[in-house]
Amino acid sequence: QKRVTRSVLAVPLFSGNAVIGAISVQSYKAGEYDEEDEALLEMLTAYAGNAIENARLFDQTRRHAEELGVLASVSSALRVSITRDEIIPVILDHLINLLNADNAALSTLDPATGENVIEQARGEWAKAVGLRLKAGEGLIGLMAETYMPYESSAVTQEKNLGFLDSTSRPAA
Repeated sequence: QKRVTRSVLAVPLFSGNAVIGAISVQSYKAGEYDEEDEALLEMLTAYAGNAIENARLFDQTRRHAEELGVLASVSSALRVSITRDEIIPVILDHLINLLNADNAALSTLDPATGENVIEQARGEWAKAVGLRLKAGEGLIGLMAETYMPYESSAVTQEKNLGFLDSTSRPAA
């Protein structure tokens, strides 16, 4: 025999004045909840909303502190780095750690040819160092043309964009 929910009690979950969700309970018994249950759930939901907001603020503060720590570390490392070849790896390594990335690359525009050149890279992208991309080619070319950042959670599904060039894609 299939059990059917007969009683429901739901209360909005607030963070300040904004509703961020809800907490609900269900019962297979009819008439299970009354005003006292509602008051109790409202009190618990208020506590939960405050706890969730405090956790969010703590995470935000922790992340900000980590970012400041990385910036201080990069700044310190850059002060002792003299050449471009010493500076770029420091930047890429810190970006990988800060953003929990698997790969990072830095490309620069070759003014003589108009091509974007992968100057240095980390992770799987390290094999692309020296790759020259024509103007408008791949993701790097797109950003060079539009002057806009690019973010995607489904880059392998984007048409005309490779991970570094217009023909290569990471293994699925």
